Amino acid sequence: MNVIKKIIVGFFTCLLTFLALIYLNLYRVGVIDEWNGTFLYGAFLFSYIPIMALIEYFIFNFIIKQFSFRFSVRVTLVTLLTVLVNSMIIYFQSKQILFTGMTAISTLVMSLILPFIKEKNRTEQ
Repeated sequence: MNVIKKIIVGFFTCLLTFLALIYLNLYRVGVIDEWNGTFLYGAFLFSYIPIMALIEYFIFNFIIKQFSFRFSVRVTLVTLLTVLVNSMIIYFQSKQILFTGMTAISTLVMSLILPFIKEKNRTEQ
């Protein structure tokens, strides 16, 4: 149950952060009026980025857990590796540093939130 909760929270955190950064950039450039009504299309189109980030996060988390580092070191290593690999993949696909930066920020936010989602302790009565 904890893994499913992390997948859902991580996906929406990464996707909404990424889309917010895209639309803030469109507003900054001044072409936001041309993109009205495209939020659902953008969410569908860019949904592969959080999926990739989640797969990388869980792989790196599993590998780093094998070394039994302290919690803070483990969170830092998993976050840095996830951000680095996800950003490199997006950079090699798009060759745009701005797009890569938005991916890095959204992956960083997701990777820093996920380790602090804890499972509730249930007591039997």
